[in-house]
Amino acid sequence: VIFILFTSVHIYVLIMNFYFNTHDNEYTTKKKKDEMKKDDDDPNKIQLSIDVENEIGEPINNIEGTTTESNNSGIGLENITLTVPSDNDHSSAMFMSAKTMEGLDDDHFDEGHHSAAVMAARERGQSVQPRSPLSATRGSNQSLPSEKKSEDSREEESISSDSLFDSDLSEATDEEEEDEEKEKELETKAKKTRKVKKTYSYIDDAGQVHSYEMWEEEEYTDSEVEDANNEPSDVIDMVPNASTPITPKKEEVNPRKMKYSLHIPFTTFKFKMKINRLILEEVFDPISKWEMILTTLLATLLAWVGTRMINLYASYLEIAFYFYSIGTAHYSLLKSPQPDAHSPVHYTRLVAYSRSFYMLIFSSSTLIANALLSIPFFNLTAWGIYTNPLRLAEFIVSLCKFVLLFMPVLMLFGWLPNIYTFTILVLENIHIHGFGGTGLTSIVSGIIQLFFDVVLITLVAGTAYASILQGTFGSDYYSCVFSGSIVAASYFLSRLPSNPYFYFHPFIFLYRKIRGNHHKNKAIQEYEDNLIGVTPFLRLLMDALFSLALLVFVSAVQVFDPFHRANPYLMYVLVVIYAILGFVRYILIPQGRKYHPFTLFRNTLFYAPFKRSLESRTGGSIKILNQKFTIWTWFEWVYYVIGILENIIVVILVLSNLTTAFEIFNQKLDPIVISIVLAMFSIRIIRAVISNSAKMCISICFATLIFNVDLPMISESLIADTFLIHIIVKKIFEFRAKLHFIMIYSLPRSWGSFMHLFLHIIALPHFVFTLFLLILSVVLNTPIIPLIGAPFWVLGYARPIKYWERTYHSKRRDNSTQQLSQSLSESSSGAQYSKNNLNTIFYEHLAIALSRNMRSFVRRGLFGNLEAGNVYVVIRESLTAVVHFIEVGNGFITFQIRGLEYNGTLCHQNEINTIREELENDYSHAFVRLSNLLRLNRLKLLTFSKIISLSTHSWEVIHDNLLVETYNINESSCEKTILGFNEKKLIFKYTTLSLIYFLCQSKNHDVFLTKFSEILSDDPKGDQNYVFSPYLDEDYDIYLKSVVFSKFKNLYAPFLKHCYETIEKERSLSLSIDQLLRMAFLLSVFYRHSFASPNGESCAERNVTFFPKLHQLFTGDFRVVNSSDEWIFNYVDIIQEVVIPSTRLGLKLFYDSFIEDFDDLNELFNHMKYTINEIVITHEEDPEWRNAIVDEAPYFFTLRKEVTFEKEIKFSIINLEKRPCKFSVLQVNHEAVRSLWASQQHELVWIGNSHAERGSIQENGAVLRNLIGSSSDVPIGYPAFVSPL
Repeated sequence: VIFILFTSVHIYVLIMNFYFNTHDNEYTTKKKKDEMKKDDDDPNKIQLSIDVENEIGEPINNIEGTTTESNNSGIGLENITLTVPSDNDHSSAMFMSAKTMEGLDDDHFDEGHHSAAVMAARERGQSVQPRSPLSATRGSNQSLPSEKKSEDSREEESISSDSLFDSDLSEATDEEEEDEEKEKELETKAKKTRKVKKTYSYIDDAGQVHSYEMWEEEEYTDSEVEDANNEPSDVIDMVPNASTPITPKKEEVNPRKMKYSLHIPFTTFKFKMKINRLILEEVFDPISKWEMILTTLLATLLAWVGTRMINLYASYLEIAFYFYSIGTAHYSLLKSPQPDAHSPVHYTRLVAYSRSFYMLIFSSSTLIANALLSIPFFNLTAWGIYTNPLRLAEFIVSLCKFVLLFMPVLMLFGWLPNIYTFTILVLENIHIHGFGGTGLTSIVSGIIQLFFDVVLITLVAGTAYASILQGTFGSDYYSCVFSGSIVAASYFLSRLPSNPYFYFHPFIFLYRKIRGNHHKNKAIQEYEDNLIGVTPFLRLLMDALFSLALLVFVSAVQVFDPFHRANPYLMYVLVVIYAILGFVRYILIPQGRKYHPFTLFRNTLFYAPFKRSLESRTGGSIKILNQKFTIWTWFEWVYYVIGILENIIVVILVLSNLTTAFEIFNQKLDPIVISIVLAMFSIRIIRAVISNSAKMCISICFATLIFNVDLPMISESLIADTFLIHIIVKKIFEFRAKLHFIMIYSLPRSWGSFMHLFLHIIALPHFVFTLFLLILSVVLNTPIIPLIGAPFWVLGYARPIKYWERTYHSKRRDNSTQQLSQSLSESSSGAQYSKNNLNTIFYEHLAIALSRNMRSFVRRGLFGNLEAGNVYVVIRESLTAVVHFIEVGNGFITFQIRGLEYNGTLCHQNEINTIREELENDYSHAFVRLSNLLRLNRLKLLTFSKIISLSTHSWEVIHDNLLVETYNINESSCEKTILGFNEKKLIFKYTTLSLIYFLCQSKNHDVFLTKFSEILSDDPKGDQNYVFSPYLDEDYDIYLKSVVFSKFKNLYAPFLKHCYETIEKERSLSLSIDQLLRMAFLLSVFYRHSFASPNGESCAERNVTFFPKLHQLFTGDFRVVNSSDEWIFNYVDIIQEVVIPSTRLGLKLFYDSFIEDFDDLNELFNHMKYTINEIVITHEEDPEWRNAIVDEAPYFFTLRKEVTFEKEIKFSIINLEKRPCKFSVLQVNHEAVRSLWASQQHELVWIGNSHAERGSIQENGAVLRNLIGSSSDVPIGYPAFVSPL
């Protein structure tokens, strides 16, 4: 009865909460739509667009303006409002076209912004008064005394202004309407009449302000405490020319209360509450219709399960604790704790349902296990341990009851993950430990993988069940088919990735072929871009055909049963061979290829000098018949061949022990259980070996030694023994990795603050408790967290291999990913031009390059013993990327790259320097030189202190010469390249030569002849503009003080003639040489006019103004600033076709002139042609820049604008060349990475410590604490780039 009443109240509150929230949102939305529709229906309203520039000539586009037409104003504009963004400095000058603003009065301009029209008005003697910094509004010419507003209308306006906090109750119940009517009648009776003096003001046609006073009668009640004489007027006009502006008083309006009626079910009693919207949101979470249904269902189920669980608790204290647990779960449905201890981010709606979810899961498990106690089960002995399912059920009941009682404590400390993480975690553990799979990327992928696992194992078990029913298992055709189906199913399952689009792609492909629809979904397009060299449909088809071939071949071999007859000697021989091959493949070769083999030797043991010399010349590959082939060394071939032999050996071991395993299981289990267990265990072992056999070799060897030598009496066959030992071995390796991290992190050098020292002292006496937490974290697969970065250890919640719940990738800021107003604003442009954003594209290309080469890297063993969950750090110069492997299967790998900042913090740079010191150290003082004894130059041992130092790192260098074909960045500062007038003069010269080249190459000569007929007829006159100078312009005449066409002709006519004759051999040209010279001269003058500044100076005179203007022109931002250039409006496209490419090519020629000599005209012409065809020259904000890098163009050139962290602007010339680049690869302890990620997430989200200099991100070179922490997901970390999976 208690739970029924509690649930009824709970559901009713939810319904009321949903009703008032949704009704208020609908009312507010409807009112906004009505207002917008009213504004749109106004025929007199038009939009005013004004081009505005700041003091350095950059456009400001986020200035909004509206106006209403008027017949009385001289310019046809009555009411103008300009809203200037707050980011802009109001003291900066605003420049507008004088023609655009001609006729405007002084009261149309914002305070502090002086336009050209304002300057002109002041020259005419007119006064311009300052206005409000936010907006300037001209009063209406039609304001008359008769147009006053009533008190009722003013009350309506005051209420509507507070509509965001109020809610309309037009659909109230009948009783509430009656109560409101009674209240209104009482108020009407209590109303009295009084006279109030009011003041009105208006502006006449001449712009003069007039005001007058009137006595009016109004009604009031005794409850009103505000005197009418002191009430401010609603009619307020901003008077720009008045010496003392009118400042209205702010009317204080109390928010209207909302009435809520809460009825008690089955009674007429009700509560009345008055509450506003803000208080409502503090008490309850706003919910939608579907959330209300789900919440109601969960509350009902909780109440029902709670009534069933009461009988299982013996004492009233336990019942009280259980009531408290259910109470917290119920209340979290009404008001969720944001953020919770297990929240992946600061806000997520799943937190509201986590407590109810776990209460239902554990309560249901308790009830089911308690029901199983009444069912009789047979006893079972496995590996010498006597077990009874009833004892297991009793243990589950006791454990779940304990967890339910302490559920609030578990949720408080965040030891249980959220619903999404819990679901994917359960699916992933079943997939890995039960079926031999790898990591998962999402819940959908887990469901798909388990579907394939269950279906194929069921089909395989069906053949075994048929053979068992015949009573001839191991000697009939069913058992032969069973053996073949095990191998075929293992191979097919090992080839299946977890991405769901891999399986949907064939159907999408067929749909497009049938319907002819080529439109691609964004997610599907992204997945197709990440598929490297594979078509899903063809891959699935080929895998199915190969699996069918394996089924036939193995079944045919098993007809003769050769493997079982050779046992037990065959098993021992194969295990010994497998152990030797495993030692060579998993220990000798990976350790020998490391930078410091076995943490003992100074140099790598497996070294191929001819390969290094070949790599330096060809990048480690050769071309045969236009196909690139990677050159493998002898030990790489050994590594690859041993992997193939291992698969064959394990398949033979499993097939040879099937009959033995059946004979043992047949004494204990039913036939259907035997068939399922045999199929499941066999497929799990073979699939794990084919996909990732690093730990399977150790498992099979230990299983053979333990259960055939030490404890043969408790063996359950090699198949079952290996299944058990493999799980134990994985947990042992996990325990070792976590213990290694704890020992390294507990050293004093991990202290980042005084609090770390204090917590470390407290934690030292409790090492036994830390060891207990370590064992518990291994069993539950949870990371062990250093609290706030200190060596004081606590448990986190379990995470999957993918770790981060979100699936996203960062996008580079450029002109295609943000609006124009964002790119022009100061805050966004600073982020757009930051070095991290500009270099993000190189991380993106690195991800593509690694994807295309990863198959070769893994087969050659360059990443060592690669497993799902491994984390590597790839370093080259200033590029640092964290590579996280999520899936490692047979023929597929899923990984994610997290690019770190280029210019990181001091701690970031110190940790990078620690790695570089490790790579560049000489270690010439070895305490023992085996080379003197064995005459081997590479067997030089490290010093004892160095061995200890390397052992106290959670990372190690496994490769220092990983060749990846990516872009080499060559950056030259403009301040060091362009020093003075001589360099600027060369830029103008090569730009003019580029103009001549593009004019001759243009195919629009007929258009030029038509559009520019007037200017092509006569020689152009000289130009005496202030931008020209004898120090910068070669065609400048010092006597005429202008640039002249005759001098221009003498300088550039030879090159134009050469271009003309060369191009005319290929096609005829419509324009003559003289006409092209005239047009080239005018375009050159137009280009040099662009360096004019608004203050009447040339931007080319000083580098401070020259570099920004040059970058502006390089990006294609050309503006007609001189009246003599208005001829270009006849055909504006000539800027895009000729001027912009010439500006970019001219800068490139200037840069190349330091290396090459362009005195020969033919050589200059050929160099221009080569540059245009082979080199991508554009600015970095252009989408073409990114597309060309993704398409792997060979060469790039650009002029970079970089905004530093200190808001300084730097300009540099960037050259990119695609070539094999050397990277160093560091393998990091993956448990250390998971712990540091969890620590940052716990501290920032749950504890709320977001201090920039907190101790948990301070430098620690032993564990790379700052690098790992900064690679976390945003907003926990701050990676410059996060790639898609």
